[in-house]
Amino acid sequence: MTTAYEIAKQGGPHKGLLRRYANDPDHLIKKAIKTYEKRIAEHRAWIVNPMLKVRPDITEKEIHYLTTRKWPDDVHRLEQERDVMMGIVEERRRAKST
Repeated sequence: MTTAYEIAKQGGPHKGLLRRYANDPDHLIKKAIKTYEKRIAEHRAWIVNPMLKVRPDITEKEIHYLTTRKWPDDVHRLEQERDVMMGIVEERRRAKST
């Protein structure tokens, strides 16, 4: 299985994110990972209960779009971005142990 980190290293999606954080210290990357985890949890909560996020006058069609397309897509993207960050930390950890 190819990870989002490996794909980014090969120039695929999230390569810019990888470049952006490649030289940042571990503590900043770990902070970013926690932020991604928080945003993923928020989006998952919205999928379960859209009223946590949307106005009361939103239509059922709009809610359906948000809960079946928009927010799940956001979760997927955020998970990939988090995994890129985790890959940076893991690769550094491996390099230090050799």
